Amino acid sequence: MALIYTLLHKVRSYVYKLASSLWRQVENQTYPHKYFHQLDKLIAAHPPRTPGQISILGWNIEYVDADNLKSMLMYQVFREYNDFISYNKKPYILDCGSNIGISVLRFKQLYPQARIIAFEADAEICNILRRNVERNHLQDITVINKAVWTENGSLQFHTEGVDAGRIVQSASEFPLTSVPSVDLRDYLEEPIDLIKLDIEGAEYAVLRACQHKLDKVKAIIVECHYNFENTNEYLTILNILSIAGFRVAIYTSSYKSLKHIISTAKSGLYDQVPVVLAWRHKTVQ
Repeated sequence: MALIYTLLHKVRSYVYKLASSLWRQVENQTYPHKYFHQLDKLIAAHPPRTPGQISILGWNIEYVDADNLKSMLMYQVFREYNDFISYNKKPYILDCGSNIGISVLRFKQLYPQARIIAFEADAEICNILRRNVERNHLQDITVINKAVWTENGSLQFHTEGVDAGRIVQSASEFPLTSVPSVDLRDYLEEPIDLIKLDIEGAEYAVLRACQHKLDKVKAIIVECHYNFENTNEYLTILNILSIAGFRVAIYTSSYKSLKHIISTAKSGLYDQVPVVLAWRHKTVQ
């Protein structure tokens, strides 16, 4: 019996070492450590919300917060958060909520001939977005300093300063500023290869308004800002996309279980940020 236990222990140790080795290989390919080491040194050297510039991945990037830059690069570049397959060599992309432009840089890396309209509501961040487009010599990019919404006009907007600025439609404890808004439906008159919606809670109203004009859209990525006690809006989005003829999938990097939901206090404005991916069959042109 002791011999059997010894053999089982050796087998288990071998399997564990093999699995660990394979995981490290995958991890090294997926998350290039040299870039994160470079970013970690930057984060350690500067207080939060310290603006600066960095040359990384062949790009010259101006940023407002180094830790936030690392997060955007991790998700949007290394984890391929917004990547998509286009059967068009010159895809037309509506990037709603471009922030400083990491998504724009990534889209142009994937599809150098892409035509992109980049919307960003925060005026100061939008200026950085423009400069990042210019300093990286990107062509066919139109930057629009407006909040994507359901009508043209103006809205009350909370400028958070990094990546969580949002439209505010009710009384708020946060300082607000007025920003111009644009009706997304005005941009849905021609074929669109991708709409990326990362607009901090406004995605629900915008998709409801656009639901009857999605026939020319081939793919949509929606970052949904979701609260556990209010599932109706989230379910409505899934239903809208399904009725519009899309295949729909859900991705979330923040796994939740009953144990962790019960024991963990709410840490922010939203409980979870699942991403909804919607696409049409290849034959839809």
